[in-house]
Amino acid sequence: MTESHKSTGVDFRLIGENGSDFTYQFKPGETGIAAFLPMSLHIIEGSMCYRSLDLIAMCKLQAFIDTSLNRVGFERNNDICWGFEPLRFQDNVTFKHIEYWLIRQSLQADSGTGNIASILRSTEWYRLVRFLLQEADSTERLQDLGARYGVSVSHFRRLTRKALGNTTKVEMCDWRLVRALLDLMGEQKSLTTLAMKHGYSSLSHFSNDVKISLGVSPRSLKDVIISDAKK
Repeated sequence: MTESHKSTGVDFRLIGENGSDFTYQFKPGETGIAAFLPMSLHIIEGSMCYRSLDLIAMCKLQAFIDTSLNRVGFERNNDICWGFEPLRFQDNVTFKHIEYWLIRQSLQADSGTGNIASILRSTEWYRLVRFLLQEADSTERLQDLGARYGVSVSHFRRLTRKALGNTTKVEMCDWRLVRALLDLMGEQKSLTTLAMKHGYSSLSHFSNDVKISLGVSPRSLKDVIISDAKK
């Protein structure tokens, strides 16, 4: 989050690790969201203030957005090393407001946040979360997942804990349950078939997870959904 000086604005120079070198200007009082690849920033004239955002959380959110919208085939664009989107901040803006903003922008076809999204997608955290989302229903051991990702199991554990803020097993179990519950709402399959589809060892395993999380059995939950749909 950036804000240039209200009367002078700011001219600055960006020098990237890949040798890119260019200058840019923020108008007086201009505010917005900026994302950078690793690079150095040098103020030429004027001043600005900024507040760092949680990069890993932003990358994780972008991965969830792209997965939910079935967006695939992103390739790193080496010509994009930074992005900026003007945005007028409310008083006491929180990170939750920024998350809502990113979601809204991602749903707009003409959004100007393409470069910011490209920066987020170029990170290790984005690629890791996309990989884990694809494997959310997998019954593979963590060692096997790490090997397929291309790193040792110890390094894989460190990466995933940092990216997810939780252990891989706990987080992926939560994701699996959410996917299964969404299917429960939209598909007319038997509960046993649904449980098997999402990698549960048995219907009782699935039922136990649902009861722990929601306090009701999946059968009772499905009956409520069907009843509401008929109203």
